[in-house]
Amino acid sequence: VHLADYLFSNLNEIKNWINKKGDYFNWNELIKTALKMEGKKPTKKAILIRQEEVRSKSRLFRCDASLDSPLGTSEHYPLVISTFCADSATSSKKIWRSFQRNILNLVELNGYILISALRKCTYYKNGESIFPCANISEGDFQKLFESMNRHFSDIKIEVCEVPECAEEGFTSLIYVRTKRTR
Repeated sequence: VHLADYLFSNLNEIKNWINKKGDYFNWNELIKTALKMEGKKPTKKAILIRQEEVRSKSRLFRCDASLDSPLGTSEHYPLVISTFCADSATSSKKIWRSFQRNILNLVELNGYILISALRKCTYYKNGESIFPCANISEGDFQKLFESMNRHFSDIKIEVCEVPECAEEGFTSLIYVRTKRTR
C-alpha cells in the first residue's frame, strides 16, 4: 500500500498511526466496512489483524500533482485512488486539469483509477479553515478524458448528492472510475 500526500503534516499523521505513536486517527470503522465488503466478519481480532497487515505493508511518499510524475519516480500502479486531491488543491480549472492529468500518469497500462471530487464547489470548510476548490462538474471530467485521445476507456462517472454537507461548502460529490488503455 503506497500512500501519498503533498502535506508533511498529513503524512506524519499516517506515520504516527503506522508506528502507533502519539494521538492518531482511529481507522477501525473504515477497516470494519472494508472487511464487511469483502464478506468477512469484522470481529475485533479481524480488525487488529487487518491493521497490522496494512501497517506492515504501507509506504509513505510525498507527492506533488504539479509535476508530470507526482511521486518523483517513473513508477506506475495497477490501481490509483485519488480522493479530493486535484479539485481541492486549487480554485483554477486549468490547474485542476493539469493536476488531474499528472495524477492519471500514475496509472499503468490496463490499470484503473478511482477518483472522488467535490462537485460544483468553489470552497470547502474543515473546522474553521476555508480551502479553495476548482468548481468542477462531471462535464469537466468528460472533457478531460475526451482531450486525452482515448487513453482511458470504460469511463463511469456518478454524482452523489450530500445536502447534509452544505455547511462545509458542497452538496454533491463526483465519483469516477476508468481504465487506462494506452
